[in-house]
Amino acid sequence: MSALLDSVLTVLIVTLLGWLLMRLGAVRQDQWNGFERVSFHVFFPAIIIDSLVKADFGAVPAVGFGLAIFASVLASGLLLLAIQPLLARTIGLDGPGFSSVFQGAVRWNTFMAVSMAGLVYGQRGLALVSVAIIAIIPLMNVTCVLILRRFGAGHSGSLNLIDLLKNPFIWSSLVGIALNLTGLGALLPKALMSAVDMCGKAALSTALLLVGSGLSLKDLGRPTPALLLSSGVKLLVIPLIAALAGRLAGLTGPDLGMLLICASVPTAGAAYIMARQMGGDARLMAAIITFETLACVVTIPLVQWLLGA
Repeated sequence: MSALLDSVLTVLIVTLLGWLLMRLGAVRQDQWNGFERVSFHVFFPAIIIDSLVKADFGAVPAVGFGLAIFASVLASGLLLLAIQPLLARTIGLDGPGFSSVFQGAVRWNTFMAVSMAGLVYGQRGLALVSVAIIAIIPLMNVTCVLILRRFGAGHSGSLNLIDLLKNPFIWSSLVGIALNLTGLGALLPKALMSAVDMCGKAALSTALLLVGSGLSLKDLGRPTPALLLSSGVKLLVIPLIAALAGRLAGLTGPDLGMLLICASVPTAGAAYIMARQMGGDARLMAAIITFETLACVVTIPLVQWLLGA
């Protein structure tokens, strides 16, 4: 637990550094945009490929881990859909607001998950978080687009499997797995793999700086029922379902701990962009992202303590 708390505080410090740099204007918005593109298209594919090439999938419970995280996200999404009419009647949650609640509950911050995986569980953690990426990123992307098409205000989005495959987290996972399973990864030049490793190491800090740069404390205001519902599902309900599914799959120790990290990291900053572009409630989405990012400092250790091995 001490190592986990240290990693959470480390994540918070680097995240707040990104927020401070943004607030002080030390880095302009256009520079942050370029920084994000490099991280998204270079650094994170590098760390995923490097971790998958080195991973011993025979030594990690890939199938059970993937099924457990998939089941937790799917079950939570279905639960929200089932109670959507009730939310509309009781708290007046409109369609765009529901789409933001849904995104806040089912999407995850891949940057933070990868960062914490490396900090807490090293190479094994990185291998497991790569399994989670393969298991749930397609599910989250498809379902969030469908929800925004159904509930967004006056906008529609198209489902394009080619675009999903172009996602750097998806294609890098597929490349890493292919290199691992075929044995080609061991045949690649050492200098090439060292370069991949070097780029991958940059991913952990840059991602957290980017998360911090996107925080907007002014959007928090007084927490609304919609914000608390979305955050409660993301930070508490999904980890609970994941813990149950993980134990049914036989996960224990570090593997269960890594599952809980994947299940309890906050929602993704990209949810705000989707909300703006596809008719969601962008202001509510920004508040949810900020609230969950700050609250996870407490909820992640709490989840590990209550539900961990």
